[in-house]
Amino acid sequence: MEIDKNSLRISSASLGKIALHYFSHLNRKNIDIREFNVFEKDEIEDDGEKNVRFILRRYASHLGMYGSSKELTENLHIFANFPQNEEFLQIDRGGPYSNDLEAFEGTDGQKYIHKQDIFLYLQNRLILKEPRLKKTIPKDMLCLFLKSQEKKVNEGCEFIRFDEKTFCSIDKELDEIIRNLKKLPRLCRPLSLKKYEWRHIFDQFKKVLPEALVDVEQVSLAGAVRIAFEEIPTNKRTEDWQLFYTISASLIRGLHSLMRGHPGLFLPAKSSNKTVVRLFEDGSQKFVIRFELEQAMSSLNPRVRVTDVFDRNRMECMTLDEANEFCKSHQIEITKLSFVKIPVKRAKHRAVPILTPYKYHCILSIDVLFEFLRDFYFERSIFHGTPCGSPMVIHIVGKLNTFFDTSFPYRYLSSIGSAHHLDAAFDINSFGNKAHLHIRDVGSNGFTVEELIDEIEYLGFDSSFPEIFSHVDIAYEEVLKNKREHFLRKCDMYDAIEHCLHLCLFNRFPNMAEFLHIQKACHRIVGYNCEKCSSEHAKKQDQRSIDVYELLEKNMMRCKEEKEKKDMEDKIKAEELANSGGESKTLKIKNKKKAKAASQVVATGSQQGSDVSLAAGIMECLNLNTNIVEEKNTESADEKNGSQGKAAENSDHIEMTTTPGEGSSAGPSSSSSPSNENHVQEDDKPVQDNHQSDPPNSIKWCIKCHRTSLKCDAAKEELKSASKKITDLKKELSAFQRRNTEKSTTISEQELVIKSLEAKLKIAEDLNEKSNIAKTAEEIKKNEAKLLEKDEIIALLQEKLKVTEHQNEQREETISNLLNELQSASAGTSSDIVVVKEPSKNASSLSEELSNELFSLFKTRGTLLNANLIHQATDSVNKLLLLTEKEPIKRRARIELKKFHDAYRNYMRAIEENIETIQASYLMISQEFTTKLFKRRMEFQIRNVSSAFTVWDLSINCASASVVKDLITQRVHWDGTEPKMNVRLVETCI
Repeated sequence: MEIDKNSLRISSASLGKIALHYFSHLNRKNIDIREFNVFEKDEIEDDGEKNVRFILRRYASHLGMYGSSKELTENLHIFANFPQNEEFLQIDRGGPYSNDLEAFEGTDGQKYIHKQDIFLYLQNRLILKEPRLKKTIPKDMLCLFLKSQEKKVNEGCEFIRFDEKTFCSIDKELDEIIRNLKKLPRLCRPLSLKKYEWRHIFDQFKKVLPEALVDVEQVSLAGAVRIAFEEIPTNKRTEDWQLFYTISASLIRGLHSLMRGHPGLFLPAKSSNKTVVRLFEDGSQKFVIRFELEQAMSSLNPRVRVTDVFDRNRMECMTLDEANEFCKSHQIEITKLSFVKIPVKRAKHRAVPILTPYKYHCILSIDVLFEFLRDFYFERSIFHGTPCGSPMVIHIVGKLNTFFDTSFPYRYLSSIGSAHHLDAAFDINSFGNKAHLHIRDVGSNGFTVEELIDEIEYLGFDSSFPEIFSHVDIAYEEVLKNKREHFLRKCDMYDAIEHCLHLCLFNRFPNMAEFLHIQKACHRIVGYNCEKCSSEHAKKQDQRSIDVYELLEKNMMRCKEEKEKKDMEDKIKAEELANSGGESKTLKIKNKKKAKAASQVVATGSQQGSDVSLAAGIMECLNLNTNIVEEKNTESADEKNGSQGKAAENSDHIEMTTTPGEGSSAGPSSSSSPSNENHVQEDDKPVQDNHQSDPPNSIKWCIKCHRTSLKCDAAKEELKSASKKITDLKKELSAFQRRNTEKSTTISEQELVIKSLEAKLKIAEDLNEKSNIAKTAEEIKKNEAKLLEKDEIIALLQEKLKVTEHQNEQREETISNLLNELQSASAGTSSDIVVVKEPSKNASSLSEELSNELFSLFKTRGTLLNANLIHQATDSVNKLLLLTEKEPIKRRARIELKKFHDAYRNYMRAIEENIETIQASYLMISQEFTTKLFKRRMEFQIRNVSSAFTVWDLSINCASASVVKDLITQRVHWDGTEPKMNVRLVETCI
């Protein structure tokens, strides 16, 4: 019986949700799901490739790893093709099923399907045979009804036999439902409405469904009713809605009756009847879920205890070798269990979810790890230019080791929910705002190994893993072997870099490598050498698992042969029944004709008494034969119904005479009229012509001979099938020998390739050494050049130092000249005032101190003029005005600037007045008077400056040491306060 393949019946929005689940974590945030609705159709066309092509063009920089639109569409179909996908992918609950109906082979020779897929089978059959169900409302009502009934069996993962007889009977019932739909009158009025509004229609359609709808389903049906109500013309609304309602009601009533007639298919099985175990096939590796194995074993041996799974985020799995040992420990043969072969499917970037016995989806934990590593490599920019020993990398690897714990020494399935928790734990914000680099576009002619190395350097992966370049050749050969188009593309660049990073990561971190080995995934990374996988213990364990699998295969072949034999016997019995029915029909026809001939003989009355006795004998013989045939038919019917009694041997041989002459030999007289003989012979000829299987001389085959003939035919068929199997085995043997020859040839070629690669490796090592030497020489040259530059800088600084020293000497000379001039000027003045007397010691000391004070004033004035404090204060205030829009702050800043200007001018004016005072009354004012006057002036000016908008500490060089010391003790502490401090305070206030 063939399986109907389902076409993808989803909307654009549903395709967008599937794509978001397929894309990586950060790509989901960058893509707007609403852009999948650019094509306004109920169901997508061309499998959604048109929509996918639009998205790939829109987000080319983010989605380069997913290949062409055709490849991405194929991967989306693979990823979304699993039971109960609408709940996991959040697809519209009111829409049709979108996964394919798939039958799985069991080790007992039977075929199985998921129990939930029986509703998918009904949907596909009905939509295929009834075109009116392709319309919106009847199709939505059908889907809602099927999904409401599916909830009854959604308690876990169950399987049912895909039995041909059972499903043929279901097909007949479906055909009867469709015939009833076609018999419906075109204008029937079961829909009673006061007025045609979509809300009233929606309420009536809800009543048709036997189960109450949840909110999501109500919204879906209401939206479909409203859209259809608006699209249907007003003059056709009454007729169309009456038809939709009648079709939906009749369809749901018929399906409800069908489901009640097959409760084993449409209701959940008892836990004691769950004897089917899924045998997952991941390439050459086979494993089962421990919980399912224990549950099946408990149905055979009630002493087996089914252990509850405490951590449902981890479903423990067992290899076939471990499962066999576990069964032996409970005195159960593993061949007594029914295993269903389930292939582990993967799209290129995501694993297809697996339904667990606890009604949630999961995937292998190693697939979770690979998906997160791909996200780390290309989306989170964690290893882009980050040293491998940095705290961030250590923190990330520590988190991964915590989640992917090596303390669980078995393979396990991880729930999708736990994967989401891990996704939240590695949020991008926790790693800082690092510049993200995308892989650059690849030219139309592909890329080479050198370009791959350049891309790795551009992304900065060599900073995290300096040894990454040693894996480039292996990765390049791998993508070159698996490329989908003539030239390598950007998605192949992603694959090559990912392969290199996998090799680096698992070689660098032992815990990650240990987890990879426990999950039996070392073979998935080409070029990775695992010492534990190559050990003798691992090889023996794998061989034991292979032996157990071969045992199950032999059991499956034996079950198939028994089933074929049983089917052949049933076929033979059916043919025997049909043939016996045909023979009885033929004998009845002959008996009727001979009885007619005999009655004619009796009726004429002109024949002799011998004729009458002959006719009576013929009638008696016919009655006897009729009874024998009826008895034979009864025996055949009993044998078909299963009765163990066999047919009586006294009815095995039935002989019929076809000529009156042969029949007359049994009577007392052989004389009869020629006319009667000719009449009977003419009546027998058509019967002989119609029964082509009669042998010559009109002697019938007996039932026993016919049965033997059928058995011979069956034996011939078995012989043909056996010879065909022998021929197939010979072909397989020759193919196996040919493959061995090819493998030996391939091995020799690989040895040659290895030798050539070794030679290339030596050449590459030599070149690497030469390149290292060249790099070292270049670095030495660069260092020498830097030293020369430093020497030049030192020489320039020395020259500047000499120039500065020379300038200082000139300044000292100038100062000494000024002092000499002042002294000479003071000497001349004193000679004018005191004509004869020479200056005393006090006068000379006074003139020297005043000259020093005058020089200090000149120096202070020059320092202040060079500092250009007015300009600096003005710039600071202007910057402050740009930082704020508040007028009070601006006004306060201008006032403070004005105060500073006034204080600065007053201070400079005070210095000028002091200079003039010293110069004008150099000899007239004593030291005490000058000191007191200067002290009062400077106290006044310094207080003004300190209370104003202070810039920095002004050195008081114009007073004597004692005056400066007194002033410092008296003034307010304003030293070191710059305008920038005031600006910061204002900014804080803002």
